[in-house]
Amino acid sequence: KEKRTEMKNVALLTGTINTEIFNNTGNKICDIKERLNQYENSIYRYIRDSEFSTIVFGENSGYPFEARKFECVANTYGKSFEFVSCPSYVEETIRCGKSYGEARVIDDILKRSELLQTEDIIYKLTGRIFLENSKDICKTANKRKNEFIIYDNKKWCFTNIFKFSKNNYLKYWDKVYEQCDEKNGNDIERVFYQIICEAVKEGLDVGSFNVWPCFDGIQGATLEPYTGGKMERCLRSFLCKAGCFTYGTKASKFLKI
Repeated sequence: KEKRTEMKNVALLTGTINTEIFNNTGNKICDIKERLNQYENSIYRYIRDSEFSTIVFGENSGYPFEARKFECVANTYGKSFEFVSCPSYVEETIRCGKSYGEARVIDDILKRSELLQTEDIIYKLTGRIFLENSKDICKTANKRKNEFIIYDNKKWCFTNIFKFSKNNYLKYWDKVYEQCDEKNGNDIERVFYQIICEAVKEGLDVGSFNVWPCFDGIQGATLEPYTGGKMERCLRSFLCKAGCFTYGTKASKFLKI
């Protein structure tokens, strides 16, 4: 327990259990029971099998999530769990797309969570999927304040996982949801990249993960796996170590994977 407390690896998980209230905008996995099962399994695994000692799950569909049982499980493993029920912003999300909803959930969690009030370095993760190599990802926790997987050639970055300083986020990404509008090509990955470009000019400390994030889970928009096979993972991790996904390297323009 003392070791877990010292680690203080913090996970912010975002979720939408009932996509029907948003007309299933951008989602092909729409069954409520299936989505609930995915979230619950993922949260349980984060508590039991990950390097994260603090797990905060925010949900924006108003589903009556049973948080108490996960608080008990977390206590058993010497960890902390918190559930944050976020406003739905139904009309805005339907109009601007799921990117708006995702960005709004992050904002609401940071401002509503009790556990995150005293934290700065946080890992944001999509709640339905489980990060299998969290130990390797967290090894560089003290290296850079902000870490993203960035494709400079595509002008976007991953938002299913990134590490950030809360102070930096509240400075540069405050109300970022106002810029997210998928109908006009401003999805969350592109908007985040644009903010990074501007923030770096002001001295934002940003790098990339040393290894490729390996997820167990299916993408809701495409039904494709989040992570490929072993050989692909090894290649991508090699490219991570080589700095190919770091902002400003331009190396990603040569990548075909």
